Parts: sequence; structure tokens; C-alpha cells
Amino acid sequence: MYIGKPCDLETVDIPNGVTTIAAYGFQGCVSLKSVTIPASVTTIGSSAFQYCYNLKSITVPNGVKVLPANFVMYCYSLTEVNLPNTITATTANYSLAYCYSLDTVVLPDSLKTIGAYCFYNDTALSHITIPSGVTAINSYAFRYCYSLKSIYMMSSTPPSLNANAFNDIGTEYKIYVPAASVDTYKAATN
Repeated sequence: MYIGKPCDLETVDIPNGVTTIAAYGFQGCVSLKSVTIPASVTTIGSSAFQYCYNLKSITVPNGVKVLPANFVMYCYSLTEVNLPNTITATTANYSLAYCYSLDTVVLPDSLKTIGAYCFYNDTALSHITIPSGVTAINSYAFRYCYSLKSIYMMSSTPPSLNANAFNDIGTEYKIYVPAASVDTYKAATN
């Protein structure tokens, strides 16, 4: 298990062979700008990079299946998140929330569930593609994403939307769905 505190470094290279980044491992490392996570990591604890205000980008390795709660919450400078095709879910509770500089995220095709509050208040997020395998978008997942202009739904079947999944995203957005599924999406009552 890797615990990165105390942390006054700008760059961290987690050693190969580490399998777990501890919950709160780098929380509050405000100087941290870049982190290299080796392929050996399969588990990342909750709030592992929360409050890393200067973190610019992060790449999650292939062995990780679930993004933890508060994963990069309040990483104000974060512009890039790279997720592997092994991720099947983002947990509830703000996995990628309050990342004010995050403009684009490519969600992996393996993703099945977008957790509650996942992108909450990511005010720079301008477009998102929801992969065809996503079956559920949970409560407030995209709330306060005011810059969201384009939502691409890749599935022919609309995912289940929980309470206010796209609440308060502004008024200038468009939702794109597969041409053969327009009527199915229009008829969806969730």
C-alpha cells in the first residue's frame, strides 16, 4: 500500500509493484502537479487525490475497475483524466467533482454506471460521450456542468437516469442519440 504523505513534491512516481494507493494517500498535496501510477496498481482508495489543487492530469492504470469516491475531487487545475477500459463504474460521492478546469473526459467503453455526483460542478466540461454499455446515470451526476453543450448517447437503449442526473447544466446543450433510437429516447420516461 502506498501512502504519499507528507507531500510537498510537485511530481510523484509511485514505484512499480505497488498494488494499492491508500485512501487519503495524497489528499491535500497542494503542490502536486503530476503523478505516475504504475500498471501494478489495482485499487485506489477514496479521496486518494482530493484537494490536489495543482494536479494537471492523471492516468488510471488498466487494473483498476472502480473509481473511488472523491477520487480527484477539488483538483481545480485538472484538465485531463485518462481512464482505462477496465473501469466499470464510478462510485457515488463525487469521483471527478469540482474539477473546474476539466474540459473533456473520454469515458471507457467498459463503463456500466456513472455514480452520483460524479462530474458535479465541473464547470468547464463542454461535451461528454456516454458509452453504449452505460445502463445507469445516477443522481446529480452532471449537475452544475454549466458549459456542457453536447451529450452523445451511444446506446440504442436509453440508460436509466436517476434524480436530476443532468440538473442545472444550462440551456444551450444538445443531446445526440443513434438515429435509429430517436423514438426510443423520446418515449423514455426515466
